[in-house]
Amino acid sequence: DDYKFSELESNLLLTFNHNFTDKISFTGLLGQSTNQRQSDRQLFQGKKYTVPGIYDMNNIQNVVPYGGGISKRRLIALLGDVTLGYDGYLFFNFSGRNDWSSTLPPEHNSYFYPGVSTSFIFTEAFEGLQSNFLNLGKLRFAWGKVGQDAPVYSLYDVYELYTPILGQPSMYTPNTGYSTSLTPEFKDEFEGGTELVFFNNKIGIDLTLYKKRTYNQILDID
Repeated sequence: DDYKFSELESNLLLTFNHNFTDKISFTGLLGQSTNQRQSDRQLFQGKKYTVPGIYDMNNIQNVVPYGGGISKRRLIALLGDVTLGYDGYLFFNFSGRNDWSSTLPPEHNSYFYPGVSTSFIFTEAFEGLQSNFLNLGKLRFAWGKVGQDAPVYSLYDVYELYTPILGQPSMYTPNTGYSTSLTPEFKDEFEGGTELVFFNNKIGIDLTLYKKRTYNQILDID
């Protein structure tokens, strides 16, 4: 069983920081990402040793192919992220990403997914609220969406190598149904939470409530 796998990834990120005033801050990010995964697997079966006790394919009289396959997947993305802050206690974040995937049909291989979030540190916003009893109080809310492409080679029926029959190589088509109209799979999630710290950072509470939904799922069908 000879298995080779390679992954090539490149990322270009540009970051920006600027304070519009003493209280308003800005942080931005622009980026481009490329990911390529490639695999090559070849299996062979050998029978009848030339010299007993030497377990090596070069010591086999009859060697036949036993399956395997090759695959190649490429994903290209553009992304951005912006954070606005006010006086160190109120923050707004906006993000977005667009992917282009080689595993989806051309008319559906580009998909965009955004995200927004905000956080409010009320112990910093209201004077006198912070004390030895309550050291930190924070509220946060977020909504985000994430896209996902299909497994490699999910659009068409393709032949795969199968176990040799009477020493002869054989091929077969898998029993999975394929579709040339696949669309990306998406997940969206809403989250709200609070973080509270008491008694000089000795006791902390971190509470999160969220709801997650997955739709347009890509599932194998016989």
